[in-house]
Parts: sequence; C-alpha cells; structure tokens
Amino acid sequence: LEAVGEVLAFSPDGALIATSQRHSGRHDIIFFEPNALRHYEFTLPDHSADCSVEALQWNADGSLLSLCLRDVRRSNTSVDAVQIWRRSNYHWYLKHEVIQSISAENTAARGATACLWDDSDPLSALISVGEGGAHRWSFDWDYQASISPAVEQQQQEGDRKEAENDLCVMAAIDGHRLLLTPLGKMIVPPPMCAATACFP
Repeated sequence: LEAVGEVLAFSPDGALIATSQRHSGRHDIIFFEPNALRHYEFTLPDHSADCSVEALQWNADGSLLSLCLRDVRRSNTSVDAVQIWRRSNYHWYLKHEVIQSISAENTAARGATACLWDDSDPLSALISVGEGGAHRWSFDWDYQASISPAVEQQQQEGDRKEAENDLCVMAAIDGHRLLLTPLGKMIVPPPMCAATACFP
C-alpha cells in the first residue's frame, strides 16, 4: 500500500483496523480486517482532502469513529476539526464536525485537537479542538416524525383517504447533505434517497 497514514485505530471488538490513505486529490479512511481484507472505506469531504489525520478513535461499542484533523481548508482559511462518523447499511455518514479556526500567527501555539470517548457511555466524548478548550459532548440518535396539520385534522375527522396522501418525508444527515425520501411514495433505504439538499 502506498501513502498510508501513520495513525491506526483498532475497533473495540478487533474486527476492523482503521487508517488513512492519500490519493491524488482525495484522502480516504480505509479499513482492514485482521486477515488483511480491505472493507468499508470512505473518502473525506473535498475540504478535508489535503488535511493531516492526527488521530482516529473508536467509541466504546464501535458504532462511531472520530477523526482528529489538522489544516482543513475552509473558505481560504485553515481550521482544525474533529469529525464524528457513523456506519449504517455499508455507508459512512459524517454526523458531526467540531471546528476551530487557526490564525496564521498562532499556528505554532495552537491547542490540541483530540477526542476521548467515554468508556462507560459510548455516545459521550471529551472533545478538544484548537484553542477552544475541552468540552464534553453527548450524542443521541433521535428520530422525529411529523404529520402536516391538514392531514392530522383529516385523521381526527376520520377521512382516511386524504390522510394517505401525506408524503411522510424521511431525512438523513450526511455531512453537508440532507438525504430526503418521501416514504409515502417510495421505500428507499439510506444512503439512497429521492432527493438531496446540499448546504455549504
């Protein structure tokens, strides 16, 4: 393997070994099984292609992977970042990113970029990015369902036929993209979707 990073992270169950690999114009996070089979890799977003991966760390149950990154390019400036990734249905989703801008005159004195997962609570971590200090983060998988007021009124009035026309839109977050699927019209499992909304 060429251009493989120096950082390794073993999943808690020992089933995967994570590291990074640079290619021309992109930066991948790659995974190996203990028998050297390569699986489940993903490419970092374009703004992270030239960054340095300082650390990779799995949470206690292996459901989340944190990446500590240096010199991420954002709007002609450099930032340090901690990204939280989650795998579902053989796809890696960027679920959260904590960033800290780095001024040109303070690059030598900038603080640590680190993510330390809690051993007893797999969804809690102590995250430090740049000069911002360390903060405790608690993540939660929250699902929301909503019905339009018109459909709700029709349901209360017993008009089931009109209530069936509700689109029941499902959304999944993947970095700067929102993956949208109207479940009332089609059943499409993520990461596939009917439409994508992109946010800068």
